[in-house]
Amino acid sequence: MAVAYIIILTFGTIQTTNAQQQASTSTQMLITPEYIEIPQGENFTITINATNVDALFSWQVVLKYNGTVVNCTEAWIPSNNVFSGHIVNTAGPEYGKDVYDGLDFMMFTGTLQGEDEASVINGILLEANFTVKEVGSTIIDITTESNPARTGQYAKFYSHLWDPNIEEISFSSNHCTVKVAGSTTNLPPQIVLAVQVPEVNTSRYFALTGYVPVGTPFTYAFKGYPVIFNASGSQDPDGNITSYLWDFGDGNVTETREPVVVHVYNSTGQQRVVLTVFDNGEPPLNSTYRFVVVVGLLLERFDWSPLLYGLAAVLLVAIVVSAGRKARKLRFKSKVRRG
Repeated sequence: MAVAYIIILTFGTIQTTNAQQQASTSTQMLITPEYIEIPQGENFTITINATNVDALFSWQVVLKYNGTVVNCTEAWIPSNNVFSGHIVNTAGPEYGKDVYDGLDFMMFTGTLQGEDEASVINGILLEANFTVKEVGSTIIDITTESNPARTGQYAKFYSHLWDPNIEEISFSSNHCTVKVAGSTTNLPPQIVLAVQVPEVNTSRYFALTGYVPVGTPFTYAFKGYPVIFNASGSQDPDGNITSYLWDFGDGNVTETREPVVVHVYNSTGQQRVVLTVFDNGEPPLNSTYRFVVVVGLLLERFDWSPLLYGLAAVLLVAIVVSAGRKARKLRFKSKVRRG
């Protein structure tokens, strides 16, 4: 039986929240419906809306889902979309697969021409059609910058809203849970993880980061500096998360009910970290994610200026002394000639 796991290693804060928890005046990118239960082999359509955008110039929607359970067969921008009445350039749909977690994604973009903009209270960005492939369950998620789809170490695709100055408009989002008839009613939790490391002051430190494992989710950390592990974006589709078990790879194991922990590594090298999240189902289910923390060093830069000033002073004294010696030699030779 195929089960969806959403596993994301990112930097920064988690922006994805349940739409029902947001204030009615906030900017949102929303999927409707939020829950679908459907027989195997059937089709269904979802709509993605934007709400409360003062000046919208461009949007991009990236949907992420378990491609073994459902398949996105078509995506389009309906005539009554947010840019209705404007001249619009579109790109998509484009399809891919996340190289880290194996989930499929679909990307679609719409942009106004020139310096145009649209004020949106509640409007449609796009609609997408899916076909159910096999019994199981999945979450169709709107990716964000902190929860992207990735086709490589640096190739990240995420949803955005842009104003005419090409500045991102922050938004909250929801997700759509799809359960195929005949699948289990007890779904495992999904892991969304953000890792925050100290910012490096390059004017003060050299950062020695070490070897990067190929094809493995990883992040850099530094010996003796705190690392924040944030799994607060994780969720259980049909219940609540009860605990988080962290194995930091250096012999330290922590189990907590809180989704955010802080850990300090006291030795360099690769540390294989394992996060296991448990839910309150009957029986309790869990999801596990493994990634690598590469622990390097921050070396304080040496201030060479006192030495350079000292060297300059020594050279100046040497030049003065040398000039004085030459002057004395010239005077001595002059006296010898007169004698």
